[in-house]
Amino acid sequence: MTGSVFAGFVAVVFVFRIVSQIVTILIFQRNENRHFRLAPYFINTAISNLILILSSYPLAFVASLSHNLHEGTFICDFTGYLVSVGSAGAFVTMAVLTFEIYQHVSSEANIGQAIEEEKQWKTFKILGAIWIYSCLCLTPPLVGWSSMTLQSDKTNCAPNWVTQDVKGLSYLVFLTTSVFIIPMAVTGVYFYKLYRYFHNTDINVTSNPSFAYKLEHYKVTQKMVFAAITVNAICWSPYAIYSLASSIKGEELSQGAGSLIPSYFGKVSAIFNPIVYWIFNTRFRNTSWKIACCCLHNRIANSPAGNEASRTAHASRPAPTRETARETSPVQLA
Repeated sequence: MTGSVFAGFVAVVFVFRIVSQIVTILIFQRNENRHFRLAPYFINTAISNLILILSSYPLAFVASLSHNLHEGTFICDFTGYLVSVGSAGAFVTMAVLTFEIYQHVSSEANIGQAIEEEKQWKTFKILGAIWIYSCLCLTPPLVGWSSMTLQSDKTNCAPNWVTQDVKGLSYLVFLTTSVFIIPMAVTGVYFYKLYRYFHNTDINVTSNPSFAYKLEHYKVTQKMVFAAITVNAICWSPYAIYSLASSIKGEELSQGAGSLIPSYFGKVSAIFNPIVYWIFNTRFRNTSWKIACCCLHNRIANSPAGNEASRTAHASRPAPTRETARETSPVQLA
């Protein structure tokens, strides 16, 4: 794949991914979704994806054309750090989201509560803890424990997966455990607990229709989160396997364009999150249609044809007569 062809591919994917994440944030911030207690976690996942996109695709675009990205530079270390933090933040957020769903549905009292400022503050503290955790897990390469290295395609940087020294290998074990194994383990445990809770025949929902409705709502949310996590795991698994195999071998399994496939296949996972939300969440789907129709209406209204139609309609209105002016009271005019 030549540099110009790859740069074109990166540009197209970059635009599509940026738009999809911005639309996701806009949808979860609209009034009809603000009362949804888990909306901040979905927004945080989209922000994680935005960080990953903005810190990797522009650099890959420029590097594929100029070939001037060098290992050990500030740009390489900083962008590799941001890409890794964004990926870690998405995985940890999904794990915490699963835990929060279980906390909400495991108590009828919690399900019936409305969002309060105290609850919102608790959510913000949890989100802050997610980012602190993700940043701390990726800080060691910047201070000497392992390093950020230029990958064989020469377009992006990442933690050094091919190191063979004890320091580097110990960090790889720490990184894999902290940002992949532990979040996936937490997700699996609480999905199992949710499955058992939703299939518990001892729960009486007939006496409280509101509780039954909200329980069904959280069942749908659980399915949506499970589908999103499954898609993320599938997309990132090739990169995890490729990195592990490269670490065991002591060098990358493939050189040049071939090494791009696992990492970019993982980064494409952000595209599928809005699609999963659209399939499983009726409110997300309806809101997306509203935004699309609003944008289309504004575009038509601002087009030359729309402006001409507006002027024609305005000109065709009958002029007010003395009779209609007398019949219209000042209150009606106001």
